[in-house]
Amino acid sequence: MKAPELVGNASFGISPRRPELKEAVDGALEKSSVMVSERINTQFLPFRVH
Repeated sequence: MKAPELVGNASFGISPRRPELKEAVDGALEKSSVMVSERINTQFLPFRVH
């Protein structure tokens, strides 16, 4: 990133009044993690890693 203020870890809170959001956020983060892993595998490895 070219903006130093946007580099690093980030966090946010989920309201106790909306506990269902935790499952949605966890699912989105898991999907994102899998997609990044697949992209790395496709770009740098000549075989699939599962």
